[in-house]
Amino acid sequence: MGHGQKTNANVLIGHTDWARSVAFSPNGRTLASAGKDKTVNLWGRRERQLLFTLLGQPAPRLPPRWSPDGRTLATVSGLATEPNALGEVKLWDTVERKELVTLTNQNNSVCSVAFTPTDESWPPAMQMAQ
Repeated sequence: MGHGQKTNANVLIGHTDWARSVAFSPNGRTLASAGKDKTVNLWGRRERQLLFTLLGQPAPRLPPRWSPDGRTLATVSGLATEPNALGEVKLWDTVERKELVTLTNQNNSVCSVAFTPTDESWPPAMQMAQ
């Protein structure tokens, strides 16, 4: 570093393109960042380091959403502004670090995603309304 230059200790290095959106887990310990590079990175807040990367989401477009228990993360791709975009929601198990299910809407884009505020779960074969 040259004279007068400062470093920024709060910069998280991990995406190879823009990070489009971020969301903290319910307990505030993990930050999820969805990138234009088609990855979702999970960061330790205390450590300020990349914990792991979730692969397989075509350019997430909306902020990731955490389930109330912080175990499941939902990511969304395919907005109406994108040509030929299919609405797609992926649910990820952030403890096991794997994809749980992909929900695809062949007819429309996805505008939002939410979890129930309780511990109730949806059936595994849940489909998006058309």
